[in-house]
Amino acid sequence: MAACGPEVIACMAADARGVPVADGHAAAWRGRPLEHLVVVAGGALEVSMTSPEGKRHMIGRFGPGHVFGLIPVLDGLPSIHDATARGPGDLALLPRDSLLAAMQQFPALSNQVVRLVCSRARRMFDTFAAQSLMSQPVRVARVLVDQLHGRGTSVLSLPQADLADMLGITRQSLNVELRRMERAGIVALGRSRIEVLDRSALYRMGGLVE
Repeated sequence: MAACGPEVIACMAADARGVPVADGHAAAWRGRPLEHLVVVAGGALEVSMTSPEGKRHMIGRFGPGHVFGLIPVLDGLPSIHDATARGPGDLALLPRDSLLAAMQQFPALSNQVVRLVCSRARRMFDTFAAQSLMSQPVRVARVLVDQLHGRGTSVLSLPQADLADMLGITRQSLNVELRRMERAGIVALGRSRIEVLDRSALYRMGGLVE
């Protein structure tokens, strides 16, 4: 949203409310209304879905600068995902009416929102295709690249169990792939931590252009 210029940012900031959150705080529940656009100012939001049978699928973790809840805020329908704080953090909550009014007032903001929705839709379609068409090593590489997207660091603070949940594979299968990548010098593994040492090799492994 910063690309829209300082006037747009100032307008939205005037209506936004900063909220400090503790670990485990629920910022949104799937199926419930979401009256605010959620911007991660500090910490991380874990975004997931859980089936009626209790099977959980983790979508990812949103770090500082990420926007959550854009679709339910735009269409007025219930939240698509659960969003839970992982560790202490800070959120900025922008009321739905304020966002919609700002989009009418500032065409640049409206265009930016459309581009953001399209970008996320493209990534979602790529993920669906990868699940059925690509080998497991390629899928692992692509998920790591996706988690690095928009971050200013090459270190992912992400338990392997959560990463396996995102891929829909067992933790053991994931560990085999990560160990292979570690031996190849692409990543370094630690406790709930994956450091990408060779980003270019990771992109090549995922069949992506850096």
